[in-house]
This record gives sequence, structure tokens and C-alpha cells, in this order.
Amino acid sequence: MDLAYQLSEHPVALIGRPLKTASELHFLSRILAPSAATSLLEAKEALWLLCEITRDKWWERAWTFQENYHSGPRMRLLMRHDASLELEKLRHH
Repeated sequence: MDLAYQLSEHPVALIGRPLKTASELHFLSRILAPSAATSLLEAKEALWLLCEITRDKWWERAWTFQENYHSGPRMRLLMRHDASLELEKLRHH
């Protein structure tokens, strides 16, 4: 599998824990694009969201880290979200 991810032009992995609310989407955007304007409260909420995401069994498997290591910056993580968040998601893209 390491060669499949290493040689893939578009490697992807699915995160099992979906985004459920607009606030979770907001905090995820703060994690992915932090700024000096991020408040302490936002940072704490973002950390809580990271804890929730990584609590999934998927993160306990060593192969997921191997895939990410071999894929490097090409790896894209896919995360399900409630359909009501689609327009909000596009604003953060």
C-alpha cells in the first residue's frame, strides 16, 4: 500500500467523524488557516474539535500515518458533513 500512496497523484483518506454544525466547520477552518485574530476561546474550541476527530478508531491504526508519510503534501483528507453546511463550506474553500 505504501507504493500506492507514494506514487498516487491524488491520494485521499476519509475521516470517519463528520462535521455536524456550522460552528464545527468554522473551527475547522481556523485550524486549517489560523490567524492572529483567533481568540483563546476559538483556539480552545478548535482543540476540542481536533480531539473529537482524532478520537475515532481510524487514528489508532499505524497504517494511516504510513499512508500520510508516503503521500506527503499531496494527501487530501475527506470529511463528511451535513448537507446543510454545503454553502458555508464553499465560503471557506
